[in-house]
Amino acid sequence: MVEQLANENRPSVQKSNFLLVCGVLSLCGICTVIAFGMIAGALQYEKQVYAANITVTALAIATQQAEATATAGVHATEQAQYELIDRFDLYQGDWRKGMEYTWDNEYWEGYITIKDGTYIWNIESTQKTFVSWSDAPHTAEAEDFDVYVDTQLPEQPIGQMCSGIVFRKSEQTNDSSAYYYFRVCNDAIARISIRVDGEWEGIKAISIPNYSKEWNRLEVGARGAYFTFTVNGVQIFEMNDYRLEAGDVGLVIEVKDLIPALILFDNFGYQPR
Repeated sequence: MVEQLANENRPSVQKSNFLLVCGVLSLCGICTVIAFGMIAGALQYEKQVYAANITVTALAIATQQAEATATAGVHATEQAQYELIDRFDLYQGDWRKGMEYTWDNEYWEGYITIKDGTYIWNIESTQKTFVSWSDAPHTAEAEDFDVYVDTQLPEQPIGQMCSGIVFRKSEQTNDSSAYYYFRVCNDAIARISIRVDGEWEGIKAISIPNYSKEWNRLEVGARGAYFTFTVNGVQIFEMNDYRLEAGDVGLVIEVKDLIPALILFDNFGYQPR
């Protein structure tokens, strides 16, 4: 009797087992769907976050670029309003010009001229290492000022040459000149020096990351003993130095090897402050 009842109840047990298995499988399916949904949602969220970060970064970069462009535009506008601007497009200004011979200066032979909108120093032969300059017109006894110039050192034979700005230049009692000297050289190094009491002193040498084999713009700002130095729109150095209080401003070249050299200037600007 017991056995018979067990046999009679067997289909019900099988049916229950079947329903249980189906329930488990259904539950697993639902869990799988939910799991895939959660994964997809997480991936979508990460994608949205990543896209948002990219957007924020792009906006920040764009803002920085816009601010830099605006600053450069303001700076360019300010320079366009300087008191003295010489683009060397006319044969004007009391700049040094003419032929140079070693029987006159013992250092080099060649010529200095203004042609096709460029102030040209053509050193055909060099007898000694030298520094030479031309005082800029209307800048005598300058104290506080801003000055800039574009300069180029075309590809030439191996050897070091430099060009730049000389300022607060004055004659001393021992018949030698005293001056500060900011120049860029063809080894992509900017150098700042002072000559005083007949002695040279190197103040700073700075590698120029944005050096161009074409034109480089050099700028000097002077306010009392405080000076700033800029190349191609980027300030590379500042200093305090009390030794020279006033003097002429000019353009300067330096040839450090016995080689011919061609050095060009353009777009000189000067503003007293």
